[in-house]
Amino acid sequence: RRAAGVALRVLGVALVAALALEAAWPPVYRYPPPRPFAGERWHDPYAGFDGPWLRANFHTHSGAWGGVSDGGGEAAEVVAHYEELGYDVPGLSNYMTIGPSLVRTGVHVTAYEHGFGLGKVHQTVVGAERVCWLEFPLVTMRRHKQRLIDALAETAPVVVLNHPAMRGSYSEADLERLVGYQGLEISSKYVHDTGPWDAALSAGRPVWGFASDDGHHVLERDSHSGIGWLWIGAAERTRDAVVAALRAGRFAAVRDRRKRGSLRLESCGLDDDGALAIALDRPADEICFVGQGGAVLATATGTRTASYRPRAEDTYVRAEACLGESVLYTNPVFRHAGDPLAHPRPEVRPTATWLVRVGVAVLAIAALRVLIAGGKRRADPLAGSS
Repeated sequence: RRAAGVALRVLGVALVAALALEAAWPPVYRYPPPRPFAGERWHDPYAGFDGPWLRANFHTHSGAWGGVSDGGGEAAEVVAHYEELGYDVPGLSNYMTIGPSLVRTGVHVTAYEHGFGLGKVHQTVVGAERVCWLEFPLVTMRRHKQRLIDALAETAPVVVLNHPAMRGSYSEADLERLVGYQGLEISSKYVHDTGPWDAALSAGRPVWGFASDDGHHVLERDSHSGIGWLWIGAAERTRDAVVAALRAGRFAAVRDRRKRGSLRLESCGLDDDGALAIALDRPADEICFVGQGGAVLATATGTRTASYRPRAEDTYVRAEACLGESVLYTNPVFRHAGDPLAHPRPEVRPTATWLVRVGVAVLAIAALRVLIAGGKRRADPLAGSS
């Protein structure tokens, strides 16, 4: 019984210390204020590109870590499976793991899923040469998320925030403030929601929409692969060209959950008259143009081409094309007055940071004193008696 009590106290001390360390570590930030895109010019991520398009997926899993996490099947088998499905870039994103190139006919671009915490605050990290091991598994406040984004951005050219609606990992309030990442997962096997994306865009954050499989058993279950992907406008079939296209937003995302036929993007962008024009490989049931706050600005039905001329009050415009239950999402064109893809940096607030750290230290010391005092009382039941 005494040994169990000692073990519990040691566990309590360790937990308090871990919580205190995580709570105190990240700085307190002053974020760039949420402001809709503004300016006389429009940024078009598709400008000057007319194909061809590469099919890609960057978020899927094979067996790893001795079966403790990730999915089933050998990595080489999973990559081969995607190549057989016609993928040009069969990205594999096992947790905290960057493997060697296993592609035979496609383009190898490294990817891994970062995160092993309780809150499912995960990211797909694309193009990295090493894994970033910084993580906050217990505490996931907004400043922790920003610190992680900053750390990942130092090691990789593309950082995508995964499944924001899962366990509330990234709230819309978070996405109106966080900066420094390139993409947001809007569709996967587990989550499908464009609300967080429109929240970020409406706050003036230049963020691109990603679709993926997030499959964990792609060799055993048909529903785990080929249901979410990107059409990437890469200038060449090379790693650098793919990464450049991802950073520029020159791609479209596709959700085809039931695999009953999907649309393919032929062209998209601002035409000579300043209208956003989209052309598909076949007629869609509906093409919608979406703007500030996720509002539908215009709709066309039963056509493979459509266009929308932005109005004075429009801040960004993106397109959604539906065919049955399949949806294709283009990235937005948006207003700007300078460098359109410049990511404003959050400002560290030194005084507030140290006030938080001192406050956390005081609370941690108080908690440790309670734990230790309680242990002494149990060890000496006569202590304090007269």
